[in-house]
Amino acid sequence: QLCRRPSGLSMAAVRSPRATPGTKPPTPSGGGWFDVGGKERIELASRNEALGEEVRLKEAQLRMLRVLQKTSAREGRIDRWRLQTTAPVFSAWRRAVTAWRAERQLEAERAARAAAMSAAEEKGGQVGALADRVARVKSNAQAKLSELSAANQLLAKALEEKDKAAVSLEARVKHLQRTAGAQGEREVELSLKLEQQADALAQGERERQRLEAAAAAARRESDAQREAGSAAVANEAAAAMALRTTLGALRAADSELQVARGELAAERGLSVRLAARVEGLEAEAAEKEEKLEAALLLEMGQREELERQNQVMLDELSNYELLGRRHTHEVRMFEGEVELARDELREAQRQNEQLQQGSAGMEELLQRLARAEIDFHSRRLEAPPAEQTTRQAKATHDLWNRRGRETNPGVMEGGLTVEGRALTRVAWLYFRQASEVLRQRRAAAEASTRRASGLGSGGGPNLELLRLEYQSLVSAANMTRKLDEEAAVAEYSEIQTSAVLLEHAGADEGLRKVLSEARRHLAKAEEMQREAQARHTLAHSLPSAPSSRALRASSVAEPRLPGPLSLTLSPLRPGAIGLAHEAGKASYRVGLESAALSRVAEHGLAAFGRITPLHPVAAGEGAWAAAAPAEATLFAWAFPLAGARGTGLVPQSDEERFVVFGGFVYFDGLSRVCGVRAASPGVGLAFDGPNSLLDELSHGARVREVLLERGLCNPASLPSLRDCGVDEHWWLAPGQQIADEDGSAWPHGAFVCLYAEPSAHLDCFFACRPPS
Repeated sequence: QLCRRPSGLSMAAVRSPRATPGTKPPTPSGGGWFDVGGKERIELASRNEALGEEVRLKEAQLRMLRVLQKTSAREGRIDRWRLQTTAPVFSAWRRAVTAWRAERQLEAERAARAAAMSAAEEKGGQVGALADRVARVKSNAQAKLSELSAANQLLAKALEEKDKAAVSLEARVKHLQRTAGAQGEREVELSLKLEQQADALAQGERERQRLEAAAAAARRESDAQREAGSAAVANEAAAAMALRTTLGALRAADSELQVARGELAAERGLSVRLAARVEGLEAEAAEKEEKLEAALLLEMGQREELERQNQVMLDELSNYELLGRRHTHEVRMFEGEVELARDELREAQRQNEQLQQGSAGMEELLQRLARAEIDFHSRRLEAPPAEQTTRQAKATHDLWNRRGRETNPGVMEGGLTVEGRALTRVAWLYFRQASEVLRQRRAAAEASTRRASGLGSGGGPNLELLRLEYQSLVSAANMTRKLDEEAAVAEYSEIQTSAVLLEHAGADEGLRKVLSEARRHLAKAEEMQREAQARHTLAHSLPSAPSSRALRASSVAEPRLPGPLSLTLSPLRPGAIGLAHEAGKASYRVGLESAALSRVAEHGLAAFGRITPLHPVAAGEGAWAAAAPAEATLFAWAFPLAGARGTGLVPQSDEERFVVFGGFVYFDGLSRVCGVRAASPGVGLAFDGPNSLLDELSHGARVREVLLERGLCNPASLPSLRDCGVDEHWWLAPGQQIADEDGSAWPHGAFVCLYAEPSAHLDCFFACRPPS
């Protein structure tokens, strides 16, 4: 349509040369040409010039359409090549998405297992706290009992002393009473003596009076008879002498009477004092008896209160023991579940490692494809970035910026996955390429301006392209922040310290926004870096709890090699213990509610245990094969129930021996349990060994590593192994290949015994002997 011929215009007129004012128009060769005054000629020349301009415009439009068609065809070829090239990428993405979903499922399982492990640890902490509380209650009860015993002893001693004091007091009272009686008798005696002396004194007085009367009479008679002679004088002198003698005797009797009266008064005072003292002692004895009775009543009350408190503490202690056994049972169940979860976690980790290896290859493939796409597009451009026009450079920038936004996985809940990290790195490549295109264009424009001006410096850069360039750099730094905060901080710092950006940010609002955005993202990256450092410091500052394996190893004085191993196999019915096994599972379950396992449930064992993979039963492989039921086609070794180690349960029946020591389980062709043989120490299934893993095998150390890495280990429960320090053990099926060993060392099966790390050189195995 653009090339359609204008109406009323011949091709000769269209192709005629351009007419300019002042030039002579061509003279037509044919007749019929009339030019009157030149007016028509000028008008025709004007029309011809206008038509020529229109033709040139149409030709320019035609050339532009052809260029557009070529560009469209080229972009179509690029899109087809891109589709062909990125088809493997999409396939890899599909596989990566599938792997990502599997990884999310594994992460959910790991979270569930971590929750189970934390619950088990919490239960363990509760059991430990309960055990501490029970110990404190026991110690308090013992202290109360000891205090009660000491109080009883003190009370008995006090009672004995009080009895002695009462006896002594009673004896003293009796002595005082006897003393008072003796004093009374003496007083009576002195009174009688005093009365006698008084009578004697009265008689002497009467005799004195009589003598005085006789003397008076004698004096009168003497006066009358003075002259009677010398005989009368002598008689008078004798009478006077007798009178003086009598008077001296009277004075002596009077003095004795006064002394007796003083002694009587002293004895009476002493008797009064003794009587008062006896009364005081009797009152003190009565008071002491009252206090003793009150002390006895108080002691009886305290004894009854202590007995009541002791009974309460005993009841509480029994409740705590029941609760402790229940918690122990729960902890053992959790430990068993945790062991199973650890096995599944190890398997998941192994699969995750394989997935990460594949993801690393996928990440490298995606980066190679992105670089190949960038290189291909750069080679297909009509001019390198430095020689492109502004429009072409902006179009190329928009292409890579769009590819970066399409590839960016965005914010993922729970952090970046393996696929997310790979896509983030590819998006970083696209954003950096978008910025690099504009940087090269800006550098080329500045060099061209300097050459044109000849002054060594040119005009300023295109601010719009400069803003797009640094926006792409900020986007690339955002991708880096998802992968490494420290590297992102360096990229943001480089952006905000750019001399070009700082120089022109004051003149353009868009550049100021870019600079502000870079500073905001820098602050966020620094905060994330500080949080990561704080988490790292906190993780390294927390004390690590000792592992159960280290605790088990520390309970043995000195690990050593075990003695010869021999097991007795006893048949039992699977239904008696409710044994069940689901095909493909690494565990089995029993019914603890069955009568045969009632003692097992009381000791807190879990209702499940581990079981090895099923292995075909071949005739003549061992005593375990000879003991297999006729319908058995597969067998496996069942380990003891979870929590059996250290439970203290002494098995008394074959059912209890199976859940405490383990045994062989046999399956029919449909993988149904058809027989069970309980194992116990004794004569029957004999083994050769112990054989050193390091000495007897070429790759013994690798066998240990593989068993531990895959979780193929279970706590040793046989006393002969546990007492020697064996930490873990595992059953290897006949001829089972493991690590780099072909299984020729155990053609009939074997038990591998592993020690804790300090005694790993004692690792050994017991190879099953062939049937005799």
